[in-house]
Amino acid sequence: QFSSPTDAYDFYRNYINLDLVILDLEMPGLTGIELSAKIKKINPDEQIILLTGHQFEHIENIIHSQSIDFFLPKLSAPSDLKTLSFLLEYYISKAVSNKKIIQEMKRLNEFSLQMERMHTINQLSAGIAHEMNNILAIIQGYTQLAESIAAKDPELENSLKIILEQTKRGKSIIQNLVNLSVKQPPQKEDCEIHEIINCALKLLSKPMTLDNIKVERDFKPVKKISADPSQIQQVFIQLLSNAQRAIKPKENGEIFIRVYEENEKICVSIKDNGIGMTEDLKNKISSQYFSQSFDYESFKTAQNVPGLYICRMILNRHNADLSFRSDQEHGAEFIIRFNPTETPYRPALDCISKDNLFLKDILFEKKILIADDEKHICIMLSKMLINAGADASMISTVYDGNSAIEMFQNEKHDFVFLDISMPGKDGIKAMKEIKKINYAAKIILISGHFNFDLLDTEDKNDVLFVKKPFEFSDIAEALKK
Repeated sequence: QFSSPTDAYDFYRNYINLDLVILDLEMPGLTGIELSAKIKKINPDEQIILLTGHQFEHIENIIHSQSIDFFLPKLSAPSDLKTLSFLLEYYISKAVSNKKIIQEMKRLNEFSLQMERMHTINQLSAGIAHEMNNILAIIQGYTQLAESIAAKDPELENSLKIILEQTKRGKSIIQNLVNLSVKQPPQKEDCEIHEIINCALKLLSKPMTLDNIKVERDFKPVKKISADPSQIQQVFIQLLSNAQRAIKPKENGEIFIRVYEENEKICVSIKDNGIGMTEDLKNKISSQYFSQSFDYESFKTAQNVPGLYICRMILNRHNADLSFRSDQEHGAEFIIRFNPTETPYRPALDCISKDNLFLKDILFEKKILIADDEKHICIMLSKMLINAGADASMISTVYDGNSAIEMFQNEKHDFVFLDISMPGKDGIKAMKEIKKINYAAKIILISGHFNFDLLDTEDKNDVLFVKKPFEFSDIAEALKK
């Protein structure tokens, strides 16, 4: 409350987090309309009620021109006091409501912009993944080819193994980048939950050591789970990172990880003795782009880091449940409950017996077509197949989908390798055209970021999929199938 408009304005400049401003029209120094104009320059969304003891026929035009939201005219009689009280109460209620609506609209607008940014990042991630996986595929393939030559040189053989290990590490990093796109369907397999947790801990071991954090593990023998190990690892990394942040202000602490079976569920508990969560944090913890992160000097909460929302999305796809409990004395505990392993889906061709199938027999006098816009992948794959027993003169390579269709039309190849992302017709369209020419064509799709689960059920049963960067064992397995 101020009697001076100048004092009121000085206060407002330093404290703009208000729900409502009520101004008199006639004040010394500044009128209510002039003061409202200054306030609106600072915050155009501020809700202002103008009180006046004067009756102007043109006051509405003055008010609208200065962005006054509500005004109360002069009282013509004392009996109008009730009316004034009612109007004031109504205007205050409406002004506060308007402020909340404006704030919510701003929040939704920011959320929409964030979603657009995330969509752009997802598109960039897919493009980066494709290009990087092509590079890794070439490095990995040629390294494997070199291994067969280096068998008599232990030092060189060891160096090549290091290259292969680092290539696989790069593949995992790229996969984690792609997994940030929540739309990526899980590629499930039977997994040991202990191994996934240990991999996540390995990635975080150095920062945890630097923060004086001790990790205690209590892993009971449990059944396997059907899951995408890369996506579940992402969940564990996020939960462990949050625990690390919660402990850091205390300068040292412990994280307890338990794996156990309860009520026919595989349970993982991640508990820390950090600073815990306030009630406000508990209410917001599942909102999008929220993570329990801290400003270590003021211990203020940051709320703009992707985290638990994405964790819940991933776990929902795995029919898993996430719950938590926390207080500011004992830290926080998160518990994930998985279903035990169920028989994962496999394409029909996967059921064909592999007994007595040898690559040399499979490749003997077979025509092979390789289509990939990366020339070095075509060369590398050709060399792999030649080493396995294929005839070099019976291998054809092209670099786009249209050429693949034309080549197949002329040669009727026994095996066709198609990259999915190619100029002209992509691998999927080329596959469909080749199937029209010969429905029995044996086609293997290869790609650095495509998900096999996105194919139609009919197509799944007609083709096989190998993900870049691949090892020769992946190609051999596909050929056997």
